[in-house]
This record gives sequence, C-alpha cells and structure tokens, in this order.
Amino acid sequence: MMTAYIGKIVVIFFLCLQLCSCITNIDAPVSSIYGEPYFTMDCIWRSHGDGETLWWCMEEVETDLVTGFLGLELLEDGRLAFCGEDLLLNTGHALHDNLVSALTEGQFICILNSETELGNEFDWIWSKEDKTLQIIWRPEEEVHKQLTLVIDSGISVTDVIGRMYYKELN
Repeated sequence: MMTAYIGKIVVIFFLCLQLCSCITNIDAPVSSIYGEPYFTMDCIWRSHGDGETLWWCMEEVETDLVTGFLGLELLEDGRLAFCGEDLLLNTGHALHDNLVSALTEGQFICILNSETELGNEFDWIWSKEDKTLQIIWRPEEEVHKQLTLVIDSGISVTDVIGRMYYKELN
C-alpha cells in the first residue's frame, strides 16, 4: 500500500517537472520570430495631450551592430526618433553608418525618420498591438540586419523593460 502511494507521488512529481519545463519554453517562440536576445533598454510609456500612448527607450550599448548611448522614441506624429551620443553603427550601409557616427560624435542628437516606403535600404515598423518596433537595414552586398524591440506592457509614466533581439535575414 505504501509503495503504491510513493509510486503515485513519483509520477505526479515527474509530471510537474515536465509541465514546468513546458512553461519555461514559452519564450522560445519570441527568439525564433525576432532572433536572439541582444540587449535590454530602459523604457517608459508616455501619455500625450491627445491620449495616444507613446514610448521612449534608452541604454548604453556595446554590440557588433551598434555601440554608444542609444535612444529610441515613437513620436505623436508617427515618426521614429533614432537618438544617441557617440554612436557607432555597423549596418553595412556606409552612408548610414558614417552619418550617424558624425552627427552623434561628442553630442546627443536625434535623427527623425518617417516611414513612407517599406522594403528599401532602411525600414522601421511599429506594431501597437504587439508593442514591437522592428528596424531593418538592407545593405546591397551583405545580409540584412534586423533589430526588434519588444516593450513590456505598462500604464502611462511607468518604467518598463524593452528587450532587443537581433536577426540576420537573407
């Protein structure tokens, strides 16, 4: 009687372990969709006068693709502010890389981008539903580089984490 009871406990224990291991794999699809975890950013949701909720993220980063103090902000008018100080880009686009480096050398500056045509050499796409920003560089002679920022949910004026993922595309 006691061995049957212990046997049931062992079976329940192993079932719990398996269920827990399945739960920890919930994040796996995020990496398969957006790429490998790259870095995190401190973000804040902001509320402006018209009630539209926007965000600002910033972080000192040091990666193969971008190095320096990086700030990203989605503006009320639908433009993306790509901001920073002492930024070094390695996207494969000499014009983009050199321009950003020259403009941010020794000073904090924002470069405002409006997306009017998808599929060109530089795209950014904001998905309000998924709270994701995708930035894609498409150099002609190299693999395409995609950064995806996934921002945690939060109410206005709350600090949240933004997780940046990196993926190369053919």
